[in-house]
Amino acid sequence: MTQNIILSPPGSAVTVRKRDRRLNVRVKLRIPVKFMTASDVEGHGMTVNLSTSGVHFQTETRLRHGDPLVCYFKHLGRFDGQIARVSGDNVAFAFAVSDAKRDRMADQLTWLINKDRLGLEEERMAERVAASGDLTVTCEDGRTLSCNVVDMSLTGVAVKTTNERPFVGENITCGIRKGTVARWLDGGFAVEFTL
Repeated sequence: MTQNIILSPPGSAVTVRKRDRRLNVRVKLRIPVKFMTASDVEGHGMTVNLSTSGVHFQTETRLRHGDPLVCYFKHLGRFDGQIARVSGDNVAFAFAVSDAKRDRMADQLTWLINKDRLGLEEERMAERVAASGDLTVTCEDGRTLSCNVVDMSLTGVAVKTTNERPFVGENITCGIRKGTVARWLDGGFAVEFTL
């Protein structure tokens, strides 16, 4: 019978058993992922499971342990990090994220897991209205994006664009209104206005 070795980092309220190496719960969730390596190699794959600290995904693209990577997950947005393990077409990717982004991701993962099973609707502060028209969006880095309005409400707007989308959480300006990118949509993104 093997004994569990107890590890308690100094000053931590967390106790970790050696055989349980993960601090964050992983959830089985299949969503598309696109990624780019530091050498501009692009690829795509499908997640097997995720946590707020990393992801296991499958891809046919050859990746190497230790390489930095930028991943774009449908419904979750952009994540930077490093490849922790590679075994055939299975890749373990560790996120390099702030605590605030980790919290937002936990909320979004909870939503994605439960929305279909529980028949949940999106929580919106204001009713959406279908709309159309052109809109210029200015990103934090000064880039301007030409967008088409899909729908809008008093608290936000959904747009389509052929440009590279700003990352989730990025502060942007939509025309004269300031806001934050709330999530990615197919071919676009949703913005929550700063009130």
